[in-house]
Amino acid sequence: MLLSLTRDIDGHSGFFQISPHDILYFSHDDGHVVFHLQHEEYLAMGSLKYFCAALNASGFRFQKVDRNTVVNMDKVMLVNQKRGMLYFEHVIEAKSKNCPVAFMNYKQIIKQIKLINPELIIQ
Repeated sequence: MLLSLTRDIDGHSGFFQISPHDILYFSHDDGHVVFHLQHEEYLAMGSLKYFCAALNASGFRFQKVDRNTVVNMDKVMLVNQKRGMLYFEHVIEAKSKNCPVAFMNYKQIIKQIKLINPELIIQ
């Protein structure tokens, strides 16, 4: 399964076929959804709720962790408790992708991630 996404909001870049396995997280920004991959970002029109439901119905494990953020639970490798951030690499570097976790959801989300990834690093 591949998603057809663009690199610009007007669609001038055309469509790119992206595997949901490559998505770290997606967020809502000014009426569109931004899909964050390790080194790239892509856009689509729609809602977080729609993409989360459709991807989960297709066998993926995405979870809303913040008001505007849905994370690929299989990709989370490290949690920074102090900052309330999820990371997708074992070592945090200056260019490491990260996304916030809402304080209200924190304990539940971490518990779910630990079930998927027992080797989750918590700092």
